[in-house]
Amino acid sequence: MALYPVTEPSRLERLLFDASLVIKVPLANFYDVKARTSSQRLWQEPEEYALSLDAQNPAHWGHKLHAHVRGEFFVHALSGCQRVLDVGCGEGWPSLYLARYLPEVVGLDLSPEHVTLATNTAGFMGLDNVCFATAHIGELPFPDQTFDGVCFGGNVFTYSFNPITMLQEIGRVLRTGGPFAFEQWPIDPDRPAWERINFFIDGGPPILHYGAGSGLFSRSYFIYLKPESEPGRRLAALAYCWDTERSEDQRVADRARLFAGELSDEQQLACEQILQQLESGDLGDVERVEYAGEDRSLAANEFPNLLVQAGFQEIRSWALPDGTTFARSLQECGVLARLHAEDVRPCIRALVVSAQTSPGWDHQWVTCQKTT
Repeated sequence: MALYPVTEPSRLERLLFDASLVIKVPLANFYDVKARTSSQRLWQEPEEYALSLDAQNPAHWGHKLHAHVRGEFFVHALSGCQRVLDVGCGEGWPSLYLARYLPEVVGLDLSPEHVTLATNTAGFMGLDNVCFATAHIGELPFPDQTFDGVCFGGNVFTYSFNPITMLQEIGRVLRTGGPFAFEQWPIDPDRPAWERINFFIDGGPPILHYGAGSGLFSRSYFIYLKPESEPGRRLAALAYCWDTERSEDQRVADRARLFAGELSDEQQLACEQILQQLESGDLGDVERVEYAGEDRSLAANEFPNLLVQAGFQEIRSWALPDGTTFARSLQECGVLARLHAEDVRPCIRALVVSAQTSPGWDHQWVTCQKTT
């Protein structure tokens, strides 16, 4: 029986490992590829930011640089802070949102290309109170108690780092009494096996973004397809946010969908068909596969104990509403059409402030305070 470096591998994972197609790469390199995707590149175009400012479009209420409920959660949780550290900022989220409300924001990420992208976007937005740098979360390049608040917006504790080391480093650079706000999904240890597939173009060959896992364990892969292959040509043709032959309305809709991380029906169908081809054992169109190793999430009964061990108390999780769903309800009752762009954030902020909270880790959004 073959041995695999992952827990309960899917059929496709076994096929890829058996064919010696999988290469393990550093996490920073993995993120560098992601930073070069079509959807990430959109953030470098200033007109794309302006695209999100239509208050009458419910989809724009979920835009992470305009009126995203997540952004307002961090603004609320870190209100009163003078200097904030955003750990694992990626392409600049939530640093760029926070920088419009707080005096100083510092964003850190493993990926140099993410940092470049975030810095460029800050320039397009005219923000001079936010800066970005590369660093490892387990060894933050700051003296003790440098920041009034710390945030993280993307499941940092699912990565293959030592979670207690990360929490202790965050506590070290955070002043006593300072808030730590973050996003972290509570995962059911008995979650059944799952897999999903997406795709993007990074300026080279078409890449399938494939994920699989079970329970607390998950993996993410970049499956590079040969550009001359039929699946490669098909996916390249479907990246039609760059297709000048489509109407402007179609291109706007395509870009908005990319911002939301959604696939069109044609793209979804193509991904599913290619996945079926690969799972049948037909791997001739695959050039190589990259992954950064297996992630282990934290169970609901693990994480609060680690926070306390690292010196954090007053742990609360927030049941935040969905901004897009709320906007659609306003649209149905005829209110949305009467709102202006400046009305959106106060509405979202009111929803966040009034959100139900509970002690412990019941919801995705969590706040706590450093006490020691």
